[in-house]
Amino acid sequence: MNFSCRHLCHTVILLAISLACSVTESSPGGRTQLSPEVRPAFFFADDVPTSVRDSLEFAFYAAITEWGNFGPIEYWVVGADTQAAERLADRFCEHRVQRGDLSQEECEEIGPRRAEFVEYASRAEEMLVSGQPFIDAGWNGGLEWGLHLFSSSYPPGWAGLEDARPEDDQTVLFHEYFHAIQNAHLDTLDWGERQELMGPVWWVEGGAEFMAQVTTSRLRASGGLPIDQRAGRDLWSSAEAMRYKLERGLSLLSERPGLQFSDVGYGPDANIAYDLGSWGVAWLCQRAGEASLLETFYPRLQELGWNEAFALCFGMTPAEFYREFDSFLASPQSEQLLLLEHFF
Repeated sequence: MNFSCRHLCHTVILLAISLACSVTESSPGGRTQLSPEVRPAFFFADDVPTSVRDSLEFAFYAAITEWGNFGPIEYWVVGADTQAAERLADRFCEHRVQRGDLSQEECEEIGPRRAEFVEYASRAEEMLVSGQPFIDAGWNGGLEWGLHLFSSSYPPGWAGLEDARPEDDQTVLFHEYFHAIQNAHLDTLDWGERQELMGPVWWVEGGAEFMAQVTTSRLRASGGLPIDQRAGRDLWSSAEAMRYKLERGLSLLSERPGLQFSDVGYGPDANIAYDLGSWGVAWLCQRAGEASLLETFYPRLQELGWNEAFALCFGMTPAEFYREFDSFLASPQSEQLLLLEHFF
């Protein structure tokens, strides 16, 4: 399966941030949230059916209810028709002009946005013919306009594709929303400082993936998110998804002799960051608690910096973590999998 958002591509982090976001709640360290009345804005290509729209919006509100309303939010969703994707790109520019974010000429110069929508639709059309699932989604910045901007290709699970699961679409959405939360805790305009504060790629992507897996699993168990009820479907297992990540991540790392886990970046090694990064964050949260990221680390990140916030949250330095986690990755799988019992 080609779920490229979480497996192959990285989230684009833009350089600027606006604090003109009608903040109504604040806690120490810069964590800011919006009033529940400030609702996300969803923009769908006109060929996206109501059932898919409802499923995506329901999942997004579940994420907000669980983690807080870090917005304003714009979520743009492409379908499987290239002409509809073109019309959605037109709406995107119209919206930018109406808000005063860009002129029409400036928006049309953002060629990758229109090209992205059309490519999403083209690949979704191929997906519906081949039956091979594909999804690409991302947090695309938007902070210079005072919002968090997301885009997504046609979600195959919610679309009812035979070989796709809605649970995977839910996890993708939660993963991307967590990137907005990560970025919402930073108020610097300096790109170098922002990169340094965000931390290593394994932390950024692994944190979003771990939080998405464990939170959607808990919500499905409690009835807060629906499960795939099509006949003949096995019950979705986030623990099994994490086991697969461990095996694949270790296999990929073994193919890159000399590459250290701490140095994994985007590009050809991105899957290692997503897969083993989610295990690294799970290992840390087993020590400090799942809530430690939102209650301790991110609220203190801007003030302390990544290294100091890490030490405060987990009671160890990053260097100490790398040594211990490398030992964990070298241990028998039977011992490694015991970690999942703390979360699933």
